[in-house]
Amino acid sequence: MTYRNIRNRLIDSMVNRSNDSIKHLLNPIYMFSVIFFLIGFTYNAIIYMIEGASFLYLNRVVGICFVLFVLYLLKSKNIDINKAIIFNALIIASLLMSIIIQQTIIQKSNSAETILVEMSTIFIPTILSGLTIYRNKSIVISFFIIVLYAFSAVYLDDKTLKRAIVIFSFISLGIQYELFHLMNVIDKMKSKNSKLTLEQKALIGFFDLTNEQWKQIRDGKLQREQAIAIVSRLEKDLQEKLYLRVKEIIQSEEEIKEILRKYHPDLTVGEQQTCCFILQGKSVTDIAKIKEVSNSGVTIMRSRIRKKLHLGHNDSLKDYLEKIVRRHL
Repeated sequence: MTYRNIRNRLIDSMVNRSNDSIKHLLNPIYMFSVIFFLIGFTYNAIIYMIEGASFLYLNRVVGICFVLFVLYLLKSKNIDINKAIIFNALIIASLLMSIIIQQTIIQKSNSAETILVEMSTIFIPTILSGLTIYRNKSIVISFFIIVLYAFSAVYLDDKTLKRAIVIFSFISLGIQYELFHLMNVIDKMKSKNSKLTLEQKALIGFFDLTNEQWKQIRDGKLQREQAIAIVSRLEKDLQEKLYLRVKEIIQSEEEIKEILRKYHPDLTVGEQQTCCFILQGKSVTDIAKIKEVSNSGVTIMRSRIRKKLHLGHNDSLKDYLEKIVRRHL
């Protein structure tokens, strides 16, 4: 099986999952990373305390406190899982980068080894954060890490660090770029599927179909007799709905015209109809096409209406009409 096939299968699987399912997938990933770093930081803190490496010991203690604090915020529902993962990545990256800077400055015999270990560890939370909605930030974090690491490798003039930077850069940025692209494709497909689902629900509701009937139509499994029966019923239903909708529009317009006649009896029938079109949000061009007149003819009629309604230059005709209509409807 090729990488492309695996990737397409993964996309299909993730698209078919609900947002809650993906959220539930992030939870165990986050908890695994928390347990991993808490165990690692605790072990390091003990070793550094024994060795008397005060800066490294304090760094690990601060890391443990911050990781637990983010976990507390998540459990108390002050932040969501996406923020928890990106906060974890920022905290751990900041602490480990501070060690890289410190080791670069003091230049001990094991500084290169310490920097290599920190670099190996630092990419775990940043890569995991590529699964969140803040995936673009994880790429920025990795970029700064690589720049800092490259500076340390050059400053210490260590051949092992220089060789490793190529590997780290390729693996980290490559994985995160692929994750970024993959998650964007999944988000777009989810959005498209969501839109289609809403459209399907609207069609099912409008045509009064059962879910089973819609499934048969969608899959092309509807028998001829069933199709004829549904079409016949739809024709009758559509006629009734169309009649009711037209009746509703006519009644609504008549009510509006009655209100206009009450407040402004000097408006002509044509001017009253134009006011109804304005309330429906129709433009000058739309009204001109309906009334089969020129745009300038509609503009002149609007001016006459404004004059009869005693509106000032800065007063909105539509706002005024809505105001008096709302007062009675």
